[in-house]
Amino acid sequence: MTLRALEFFFTSGVIFTVLFSSCTKDKLPEPQVNSACDTLMPVYIGTIKPIIDSKCAIPGCHSAGSSAGDFTTYESMLPRLDNGRFKKRTLDQRDMPPQGSEPLTEEELLLIECWINAGFPKQ
Repeated sequence: MTLRALEFFFTSGVIFTVLFSSCTKDKLPEPQVNSACDTLMPVYIGTIKPIIDSKCAIPGCHSAGSSAGDFTTYESMLPRLDNGRFKKRTLDQRDMPPQGSEPLTEEELLLIECWINAGFPKQ
């Protein structure tokens, strides 16, 4: 083997090693998940439905046929859960329930957040 061939293989090996070893440092940060959710297991039936029932500001606002969304059953809530609208209004914008009604407590907000992050289990 010639000196030029040895230089080529050595240089190629160094470049290969540098390129592939540097890629291991390009990890994305772990997603931020509320660690309190590790111990909480909220479900619609026993946890979330009572919050919705007690905090709805206007009687009939979230009943069957309502343009604001029907939250009387889990199945009727699914469209607003799947499209992110429920999360947006309750957690991101925090404009639900509306002014004039009792606001959600930090504990209720945490339960809703954990429930949504868990995929909004029914039971």
